Amino acid sequence: MSSAANNAPVQLYTCTGGANQQWKPVHGTLVSPVSRKCLDDPRFSTANGTQLIIYTCNGGRNQQGKLP
Repeated sequence: MSSAANNAPVQLYTCTGGANQQWKPVHGTLVSPVSRKCLDDPRFSTANGTQLIIYTCNGGRNQQGKLP
């Protein structure tokens, strides 16, 4: 994650342990402690390859998920 702005794309990247790669589960969402924003699916899609973004947490279904 190189930006904390709404709509910034989330990228898969080799784990380095950096703070920008940390996510915390909060009430069914994943929140970045750096940006304090949620992992968000802007198109409500469940298809493989969907581009996820970070966005202000709003409790929407597109920010909810089940963790293993």
